Amino acid sequence: MNAHIESETYPLGTLTVNVLGSFVLGFVLYEAIHTGVLAERTRVVVATGFLSSLTTYSTFALQTAVLRRPAWIVANVLATYCLGLAGVLAGRSLATRVDGRPGE
Repeated sequence: MNAHIESETYPLGTLTVNVLGSFVLGFVLYEAIHTGVLAERTRVVVATGFLSSLTTYSTFALQTAVLRRPAWIVANVLATYCLGLAGVLAGRSLATRVDGRPGE
């Protein structure tokens, strides 16, 4: 039995879900901070409960580790972190626009 697993496919689904989750997290947290709509306890449940279940670092790490091509490993790490940060910033920008305030 071969215990070494390699993947020939890029984990685009995981990347997409993690970026989407980062965007929603950025929106929800900044919207809640600026408007006070969500209580702190609710924010914690949404952020660490629901959104942490949606996004998954362990899947990202495993799928990255089993990628066969080194260039895909680097691309996946960079894409996940850069697009995740961009998602949070886009969520923050949307939240400040919804609040009627100019972007920060």
